[in-house]
Amino acid sequence: MMLIENGADINLSDSNKTTPLMTAIQYNNIDVAILLIKKGCELDTQDNDKETALHFAVQLSTLSLIDFLIKHGANINIKDRNHNTPLILSTKRQEEKIAMLLMDNGADINIKDRYGDTPLIISIKNRYKKIAMMLIDNGADLNAVDPNGDSLLISAIRNNLGDVALNFIKHGYRSDLSPCHDCYPGILCHFLMKAYLDFNKRHQRFLELLFLSGSCTQSRLFMLLKDPLYFSQFEKNPEILHWIESKSCSPMSLKNIARIAILAHIQPNKTKNIEETELPMTLRHFLQFNDIIDNGPIPMITRRISEETSKT
Repeated sequence: MMLIENGADINLSDSNKTTPLMTAIQYNNIDVAILLIKKGCELDTQDNDKETALHFAVQLSTLSLIDFLIKHGANINIKDRNHNTPLILSTKRQEEKIAMLLMDNGADINIKDRYGDTPLIISIKNRYKKIAMMLIDNGADLNAVDPNGDSLLISAIRNNLGDVALNFIKHGYRSDLSPCHDCYPGILCHFLMKAYLDFNKRHQRFLELLFLSGSCTQSRLFMLLKDPLYFSQFEKNPEILHWIESKSCSPMSLKNIARIAILAHIQPNKTKNIEETELPMTLRHFLQFNDIIDNGPIPMITRRISEETSKT
């Protein structure tokens, strides 16, 4: 501290381009780091790995210092050599409080790392449920696809993230869309055409919600059932076949038809548009599927999925 007070160059870096601020953070010397910041040191200098002081602070989980750096103007979206921003880094490290702080201060929520993964893709792939829920609640792109070309909703289901999958629906996920190569539009058809052999009651109940959200019409399900290419796959899994047959033949209630029509009218960002209306609360809850999620069979599924996930 004496050197700093006596006018030493506070931005002098070594051969690795490590600055005094980075060194102070590395050694968890928060008082020195704060003094350097108050003295006006450069905050966004990058070392040989393109990391900044903010990256160092995230790696050491120093929440108060991260907040201090942000308030003094540190670049919140700067990337290291692997294209990790502080938010991507905190997501990979499962640092929920840090991720929330970064989002609250305007971090780019849909930015990608060198592999093309967004924070939401990373959180779902690694089964980081809490961070995934926070990202969705803060406006992450729900219609992105993972590196395998699968919908993130499909990835959430396959990773047993039931609450996350439900949050997709509540936040306006376009379940009527699916990858462009599919000849039967809708994420429900996309899921069924994969004919996953691990399809079970848990998936079946969630697909019920997809169906009621307008992901696929009955006529489209009927066409899918009659397609020889896919029927042979469905025969391998009687549960899939039975579910499609029951949905393609049973009429949907007028109440659910009305819900689908209203939701289609208020796209995009259904959740925001619903909340901003002057509709009665019961109707708003209905449009957000709370009648199904809160009172139907879905909560039992999500609880079981959550319990299974917490054990892994």
